[in-house]
Amino acid sequence: MLGPPPLSSDTLPSFSDLQRVGLYLHVPFCESPCPFCPYNRVRYSADPYATFEQAVYRELDRYSQILIPCRVDSLYIGGGTPTVNGEGLLRIIERIRRAFPGEYPIAVELHPLAAEQSTLPSLRAAGVSQVSVGVQSLADTELQGIGRNHSAEVARKVLHNSLAAGFTVNADLMFALGEQDDASWQHTVTQTLETGVHEISTYPMFSFPYAESDPRVQQAPRRAPEKTLRRRLEIARLAAEYKGFERSTVWSWTRPNTPRFSSVTRHRYVGLGPGAASMTGDSFYVNTFSVPEYASAVKSRLPVALAMRVSPRLDRVYWLYWSLYALRVSCIDFATKFAGYDLDREFGRILRPMRILGWLARHSDGYTVTSSGAYWIHRLQNAYSLHYLERLWGACLREAWPKEVQL
Repeated sequence: MLGPPPLSSDTLPSFSDLQRVGLYLHVPFCESPCPFCPYNRVRYSADPYATFEQAVYRELDRYSQILIPCRVDSLYIGGGTPTVNGEGLLRIIERIRRAFPGEYPIAVELHPLAAEQSTLPSLRAAGVSQVSVGVQSLADTELQGIGRNHSAEVARKVLHNSLAAGFTVNADLMFALGEQDDASWQHTVTQTLETGVHEISTYPMFSFPYAESDPRVQQAPRRAPEKTLRRRLEIARLAAEYKGFERSTVWSWTRPNTPRFSSVTRHRYVGLGPGAASMTGDSFYVNTFSVPEYASAVKSRLPVALAMRVSPRLDRVYWLYWSLYALRVSCIDFATKFAGYDLDREFGRILRPMRILGWLARHSDGYTVTSSGAYWIHRLQNAYSLHYLERLWGACLREAWPKEVQL
């Protein structure tokens, strides 16, 4: 199968087949950027944030016209540190809700040091229903080793305060850290579950060639041995299932009858802010990463740095990718979204070997991902994500307006 076409600077995005869409807002600012973080982020100061905020309003005005026929069904806010300027974030949320009225889940990522107790009720009142707290570890030595500027106790406090404020709470946890052993990882997982969170999401430590070295990192991250990665995920699975949680994605466990944390795992979504990506079905594109260039561009156009046309076949592959991530591949859902196409005829050459390997179990409406399959899909999707981020985001960090990127 041929790979996707390159993303290029002279391709304009298309919105012809967009009926329902999720919104993503990228806030790139951090008080103290984490050295391992691959996402577009810059150090916070008041003046650039004010420029960013006004530019978001301009971009929002453009999309309020483009997306008139569409129904917005979610808003996810990431970064960076979205609450680095709490009042500014509340103003942006209010403008988004005015531009796209209706009832839909709003989710916000929280850094433990930028989630003051007074901020949480304001976010709740603004319509935010879900938060994801970047705990990473509940061992202070491990947090110091990866350059985090908060303690385990601060992370615990934010989890408790978020629950008390009425949010559905996800905790992000990282495994395969330099100083971490099985017992330490077990402690982090079990203690996080004991706080009463609704969901945990677990990620391996990784690094990117384009990320700058940082003296706060005590040891450069290396890919852990396969046995270690598998064992750490199994520790998380057993601890979560012991507490009654169910595996909801390849790397998350959720309380039964609780909404999953609302992320960018959407069939269609539009991104706002510098570095935000969008997938409309017809097009995939990414905004310029530069805050000044983003602010300048939105005065006259969408701030799109690179875009590519998405073929109908690639759109169906994209749907399969996220269905596997969510552990369920439904024949009915596939036929509903892609009229005239049969799941097994379209993807049988992919799904049959996965069944033989024990990664998938067949049922009346399609397939479910097994525990073994979840691990290997986790590994494959992680490898793909690292490749994708290294090529696309690395290019966009080097240049505000790159000419072309081949994924």
